[in-house]
This record gives sequence, structure tokens and C-alpha cells, in this order.
Amino acid sequence: MQKQKFSYHLKNKYVLVSIFLFFSLPLYSYEISGNNIPYFDAISNLDFTNTIIKEKLFYSALNGNGAIRIQSALTLSDLEFKNTGDYRIVTEVCERLLEDGYTDIVILEYLLDSYYLQGDYENLIIALNRYKSENTSAKINFYIFFTMFYKNNNSISEYYRNLLIENPASELIVTAYNYIKDSEVDILETTSILANFKYHTYRKEYLSAGSSMSILLKIQKGIISDTLDKGYIVDNVLLTPIILNEMYTIASASGRRGELLSSIEELLSMPGKAGYQSGEVYSYEFLAGLYETAGYLKRRSGSYTAGAEMFMTGLSFADGIQYEKMLWYWFNSLVQISPEMAVSQLELLTEIWTDPDYFVDVLDEMATIFVQKRQWNIIHKILGLLEFSGPEESISKYAYITARAGVESYISISNLEITRLMTLSYNSGFGLASGLYYRILAGNYLKIFDIRQLPWMFNITVSRDPQPQSMGREGSSELVWGWLEFGHFLKAYNFLMDNPFSDFSLVRKTAQELSENNYHAKSIRLLNRYSLIDGFELNNSDLLLIYPDAFKSIIIEIADKEALEWYVFTALVREESHFQQTIVSSAGAIGLSQLMPATAEDVAGRLRITDYNLNDAQTNLLFGGWYLGNLKKRTDVLSDALFAYNGGLTRVRRWRSEYSDLPDDLFLEAIPYKETSHYGRKLLVSSVIYGYLYDGIQADQIINLFYRK
Repeated sequence: MQKQKFSYHLKNKYVLVSIFLFFSLPLYSYEISGNNIPYFDAISNLDFTNTIIKEKLFYSALNGNGAIRIQSALTLSDLEFKNTGDYRIVTEVCERLLEDGYTDIVILEYLLDSYYLQGDYENLIIALNRYKSENTSAKINFYIFFTMFYKNNNSISEYYRNLLIENPASELIVTAYNYIKDSEVDILETTSILANFKYHTYRKEYLSAGSSMSILLKIQKGIISDTLDKGYIVDNVLLTPIILNEMYTIASASGRRGELLSSIEELLSMPGKAGYQSGEVYSYEFLAGLYETAGYLKRRSGSYTAGAEMFMTGLSFADGIQYEKMLWYWFNSLVQISPEMAVSQLELLTEIWTDPDYFVDVLDEMATIFVQKRQWNIIHKILGLLEFSGPEESISKYAYITARAGVESYISISNLEITRLMTLSYNSGFGLASGLYYRILAGNYLKIFDIRQLPWMFNITVSRDPQPQSMGREGSSELVWGWLEFGHFLKAYNFLMDNPFSDFSLVRKTAQELSENNYHAKSIRLLNRYSLIDGFELNNSDLLLIYPDAFKSIIIEIADKEALEWYVFTALVREESHFQQTIVSSAGAIGLSQLMPATAEDVAGRLRITDYNLNDAQTNLLFGGWYLGNLKKRTDVLSDALFAYNGGLTRVRRWRSEYSDLPDDLFLEAIPYKETSHYGRKLLVSSVIYGYLYDGIQADQIINLFYRK
């Protein structure tokens, strides 16, 4: 197909004049180059079957700048695969990009797909050889196998085995399985059994997959036994991390966990019986996978002590994220055995962890346990172990709880030490959610807030992610600006979430566009994401987007009627739904106030409403406001009403009975439901911010509304 045909309409004078008039503003405002204009024009037209639209995409794919070339090619390829199926266009565009050095893996996948679906297997082979790089994917691995299959390569069994071992069970694996099954190709029996395991795993045929798993385990034992007898290093390993993960799933689903654990333990013992150390004959990857899987199996059986031993031993052979996961499971297992035992090993944990933030949740769990037990001295001890190397969020939490224990005379510490701990909590708190909770409470105790400062409650000196060093591929900035100018703010959002930019003006403009078009949740997520990046300092405009006053007139009307503060009810709606009017949770809660159908039905009956729609904003907020107001009337303090909104009034009353001696803020720390305690923290933070941003209300006034003095 000739390029001239695709550029014909762009040379037409009438079209050129129309394009110039239509695009004159964005050209002036953002300097979008002429070769990129056809792309933005094309995606602004919903009629993707229109030939002119495809021609414009084709033109920008060949002549545009950097990122816009790729985006044009991806859009065009996606359209052809979904609609007309003219894969020759895809072939030409993708080949040109790859030849020009744009080695995007998706571009290569589209090129290989186009040759495969055209039946042009010779060019598929050529493309694989020409453009194959270190970057790979399951699809590329499939095509490597297929080319060997097509050429009747004598090593097809080996290629098939590698495909099965290196890639998770998927539709591609099933396709390869069917190719082999329908052919006369001879493959090794072991490979055939492995293929059956993968095939049945993907189809969730757990009993059949379990039978294949048993055979594979016996084969692996035989391979290792023969290898060790000959004095060789074991390099024929079927149980790769991917296979072990699948075996764990299959063993759990088919009732074979005991069998899998027994086999793994036997594999781990085999080197010793042959007179070797495991690390002498097994690869570290193999050993780490065996110990990790054994640890999971031990935990599932309730043997936390044995599981902890497996994870700790396996740490010697693990690295990267696998190391951090095994370390977390080791420490969490200790918490399940005995929280006091975990405390005794906490110093060791702080010496060997590589990412302290990975352990915030388990440290939170420990805090809850020791508050429930009123073991304040242990909480103080944990703080001492964390203070100089722990995660900031955990330091802020433990410092505040310890200081409050001192205020309540639960432990004996001086007023000077209480002030020091409150200051530590204040300085360690950061973020936009529960991490800010202790900063607000500590700051309130210290009375260091100045409402004239911008914004006083945020610790903007702490960032988790380094600042991006570049804007990505050439043309990325122009791509995002173009999307925004032509109303494709969702494309800009997805791109910015996946490709952090150092030009924060792009982020702020995208967030503004999202908010103005009622995509508040995405606007919030985008700014939350960038607030953790070094160099992005929050300002008032950012906060107004992160904490928008959506549905304010309705909320104020309902809040006044139910004797609620509008900013508290707004905070509840924000945390429940992020202002997504028709959202449905995995548990079935519906709409802005996230009401369960049974709750809504009960509220409707009390309000004498027979016909209602929970996706309607007025109705949903009316029901949610009434429900919260009713809970407030039935509890002694606002925080309990909010806890009950999330966890149920019966549970809150039971918890209050059990922890009746604790002040309100420490009662929150004792709540056994993580979701409910976390929910309470988020609501206080949001309420304080809403009250400050929109009404200039001091934090202490809102804190005293939540908690009794």
C-alpha cells in the first residue's frame, strides 16, 4: 500500500484550510507541530471506521514527533485489530517505527500479531530476528516458539518447554498446547506433562492440574537424584518461581497442600543426603522459591513457627522484592506466634530490611495489639527501636501513642519527653490520608498551627519517590498538552499516572480538567500520586482539587437537617466514594454515601420513601445523611457514629465495652478492625482539611468535635 494514498487528503486545499482554522488556537497556545495535528484531529472524531480518520493516524505515525508517532501507531493498530482487520497498515506503520529506533515492546507485538494473522510466517520470522531485544513478553515468547514450530525445528520440544516454564498459564499457552496436540511433533514426556499442568491450570480444572502436579514433582525429584549421583550441579529445574506459584494455587484448590509441602521438603533435604550444601548444587533462585513456597504452605496449615523458619532460611538466597516479601512474612509470622517475640526480633528486622515502608501494616497491627493489652511500655520500647530507622508513618504513630500514654499517666515519662515525642510525631507525619492523622493531633497538642501559613498541616519536606529526571520520549509533553486541549483529559490522566513527568504544570492542568468534568476521583488520585514525588509542593489550588466541595449545596442542606457539620459529611462522602455517583463496591455498597442495599431499604422505610434510585445524588446523600445523623443520636461521641457507619453500631458498642477505660483517640487505636480504625483516621484528616480550606476553622475545634476532651 502506497504512502501517497494516505497523504492525499492532507494535500487537499480545502482540508488544509479547515485543519488550519480548527487547530489555530492550539497551535498558538501550545505550539503543536503540523505533523502531529492529524493525530489529535483523528482521535477527536468518534467515527473510527472513516477512512480519512485512519489516514490521519497513519500520517502522524510516520511523520509525527516521538511519543505522538507511537501513540498514533498504537491507536491505528488497535482500531484495525478491533474493526476492519487490514493488518497491512499495521505492518507498514510498526515496521517504520522499529526501523527508526522506536523499540516500544507493544509496537513489536502489534507487528508480530499483524504478520501472524495475515499468515505471513516468513516475515514474522524475519521481524523476530531483526527486532528481538533483551526486552521480552509472554506474547513474544509465544512467537519464538511458533516460528520454531512452523519451521519444524528439531529443537521444538525444548522451545515449547521454555515457553511453558517461563510464562504463566494463559490463552497463549493454550494456543501452543493445541498446536502441539494437533500436530505430529514429538515432544518429551516431561514437557507433555508440564503442558497438561499449564493447560488445566488456565482452565481452572484443579483436579486434573493437581494430578499433573504430582507427576511433575516426582519427575523433578528423579532429575535431582540422578544429577546428584553424578556429582553435577542441578540445572534442569522444572519448578521455576512461576511454576511454584501456580502449584501453590493448584495445591490449595485441589486439597494437595500437604503433598506439595512434603515434596518441597524432600527436595530441600536431597543435597544434604548426597553430602552437599544446598547452595553448592541448587541455584539461589531455585532455593528461594522452594523456601518461600514452603513458608506459605506452613502458614496456611497454621504452623507459623515452621513457616517463619522457612522464610528466614530462604532470605539467604532471595533478593529484590522476593527478599522483602519473605522478610515481611517472617516477621508477620512472629507476630502471629507471639507479639512479644516479634518485639524481641524487631532490632534485627531494622538491620536487615531494605524498604521500611513495606512493614507499616504489620507495625500497625502490633500497635493495635499492645494498645488492646494496655502494654504501654512495650509501645515505648518499639518506638525506641524505630525512631532512627523506621518508616516515618510508623514513627509518627508510635510517638503519638507513647506521648498520649504519658499524658494519661499510663507510663511514667516527663512533660519534657511528652513534648519531644509529640514534636517527633508531628515532624514524622506526612501525606494526604491517615499518615497525616498523627501530625494533626500532635500539632494540636503542641498548639503550633498557624492558619495563616500555607498549608500548615502538611509536611512537604518528606517525599517517597525521587523527582523524574526527564520528560520521557521526545514529544511526550506535546502529546499530553494536545490531549488536554482537545478534551482527551482521560488519556492525559492515564499517561501521567504511568509516566511520571517533571513538568508539574501538566499534572495540575490535567487534574483541573478532570475535576471540572466531574472526574473527582481521578483528579484526587493524580495529585496524590505526584504529592509523593520530590519537588512537587502542594499549594492551595492543589488542595481544592484533592478535597473538592462537590455536591456542596445538597450536602449542606442535608447536613443542616441532620444536625451534622457539612465538612464532616463531605469528608465521609469523599472517603466513601471520592464523589463517584454510581460507584458500586465489591461488597455491594452503592453510590456517593456507599450504602448497602439493606441499609438503604431500612432508611427508605423510615423516611416513607417507596421508590428510589441510589445512583441519584440527592437520594443517596439524603439516605446517607439520615443514617449518619441517626447513628450520631445513638452514640455519645461523633467518632463512634463514624466508626459505626463503617463497622456497624453493634460492633462499636462491643468494642467500647471492652475498652471503656481508654480515651477516644486511644480507643481508635484499639479497634480490632483495621478498615474501621483507618476509616476513622481518614475522616478526621479530611474533616480538618475541609473545615480549614473552606471555612477557616481551627483544627482543635474539629478534633474536639470528633473526640471528647
